[in-house]
Amino acid sequence: MPKTTGSMLDQELQKLWQQAPSEMQIKFNQSKLMIDLDRDIRKFERTLFWRDIREIVPAVLMTGYFGRIVYYEPDMIAKIGFGFLILGSLLVIVKLLVVKRFKSSTPSDAPFQDYLKQRYQYLSKEKRLLETVLYWYISPFLIGYAILGLGLPLNIPHWGAWIFYIFYLAFGFGVSWFIRWLNDRAVVNQFNPILERIENTLENLESP
Repeated sequence: MPKTTGSMLDQELQKLWQQAPSEMQIKFNQSKLMIDLDRDIRKFERTLFWRDIREIVPAVLMTGYFGRIVYYEPDMIAKIGFGFLILGSLLVIVKLLVVKRFKSSTPSDAPFQDYLKQRYQYLSKEKRLLETVLYWYISPFLIGYAILGLGLPLNIPHWGAWIFYIFYLAFGFGVSWFIRWLNDRAVVNQFNPILERIENTLENLESP
């Protein structure tokens, strides 16, 4: 019996919807699209928040730990290598915090278009970070990793040490390539779709 009642109610609502003026239907669809978009933007920004926590907390810990090593380590090669690791950690902290300047809160009474424009600007900056990850994220850590490899105490023949170092570098470049691939995939699969939706919605709202 409840299923029959629910089916009849759905049919009545569908009939009313079909009888409603087309202008009202368009406004309803636009409102629903805006509500769905706002929900998805907030959900995506929560994902970015927890990503930043996972990146910044280890970066802070590594900065302190590597700084202590640099202070007590007598070997100059090791000091330089760990110095680059500290630089990489600091860049992670600074870059992820600075981009948050563009995430200013929009007044609750502001037009929805202003909210979308502000979110579009902020998410575009976040996307740019991922597109340039090779320069500010990968390079300092990879350089430090390579320098530290030169100072490893290896009790093997000279030619064996070079073979080891080649594989050592290959591993570092492999990890770096994987990080770059993950960020490129995030741009394509996560940032581009949400930015395109915002852009399309803005065009619809601004069109007469």
